[in-house]
Amino acid sequence: MASGHLRKRSLKNGKNSWQLTIEIGVDPVTGKRQRIFETIKGGTKKEAERRMRKIITDIEQNEYIAPQNITVEAFMIDWLETYKIPYISPKTVEQYKGQVYKYIIPLLGKKKLQSLKTIEVQKFYNEIHKASPISGKPLSAATVRKIHLNLKAALNKAVDLELIKKNPAKTAVLPKAKRFKPHIYEGEETRQLLEAVRGTDLEVPINLLVGLGLRRGELLGLRWKDVDFDNKRVHIRQNLIQLQNTKLHFKEPKTESSIREIALSNTLVKLLRQQYVKICENKLRFGEEYKDHDLVICKENGEPMNPNSFSQKFRRKLKREGLRHIRVHDLRHTNATLMLDAGISPKVAQERLGHASIATTMDIYSHVTSSLEQEAAKKLEESVFSKIG
Repeated sequence: MASGHLRKRSLKNGKNSWQLTIEIGVDPVTGKRQRIFETIKGGTKKEAERRMRKIITDIEQNEYIAPQNITVEAFMIDWLETYKIPYISPKTVEQYKGQVYKYIIPLLGKKKLQSLKTIEVQKFYNEIHKASPISGKPLSAATVRKIHLNLKAALNKAVDLELIKKNPAKTAVLPKAKRFKPHIYEGEETRQLLEAVRGTDLEVPINLLVGLGLRRGELLGLRWKDVDFDNKRVHIRQNLIQLQNTKLHFKEPKTESSIREIALSNTLVKLLRQQYVKICENKLRFGEEYKDHDLVICKENGEPMNPNSFSQKFRRKLKREGLRHIRVHDLRHTNATLMLDAGISPKVAQERLGHASIATTMDIYSHVTSSLEQEAAKKLEESVFSKIG
């Protein structure tokens, strides 16, 4: 059973300190006495005795964690390099580093890991939600939530490593996120867009985005070996992403549900066959200078198309044609909305979009499902209730 005693020591500034010595028994291997030492600067003898009793209780309940001087900054860097970077994609590494180095370290980094309190974490979230230390503008609730998830995960690891007893981020209150409402093209706007890109080098990519609901990286990473002309299907197995150093990088989709097969319409099959002929002609024209990545959508010489450059090209096209501005990613939302409006099962829509669960599909496109529900009530009225009496 652990026991302890105090020793009073005088500091140069005239204040007292208390040296705690806790006896925890004899090491069964070495036969030496085991002790824990802790110094409390300032305070009263009663406060020192209370701390000593707390240490003894923690030791007996196997909950004692020895004091360490590691800072939040040092731990976050070690957590990144040891537990995250070796196991995540380069793009995700950038996102994690951005959150740690731009937000967590500047505002919490100098604090001692073991003394970090929930109230300090809460104030940190409140502060960055009010004004980003980078831009001075408010951070969205969604961004604060992402930072919280990474900080909480890191502090959970600190608990696992027995550096801290409990996670101070666990019970922090997060700002409420505004319900996401996607920007989409209605049916007529979609037809105007498809007409505007007809005969241009945007025709195939825009039709694929509208017809398949692909993410931008999935479109630009699509390979010919992923296109099954015979069975009219495409396989989504690869993403093209751009890192902050502008380097392009191919990677597998982030989630298992994103790896999927999607059926092609006859129109898309026809456009893809035309695109394949065009690619073959470019290969002949460029010869050995053709950079063959087997890509469906690429530059004339076969090089991957920069995702940001593709988005800029799309924006310029909309402006020239006098069409309402939306993002490339909004064509994915447009595809989903068109499917649900057409009465396609939400489960089928989920699988084509590559959502991990149908709940995600239903939540994002609640504006559509609400109108569908009204339509269901109307049909029930016409087919059942109106025939009674």
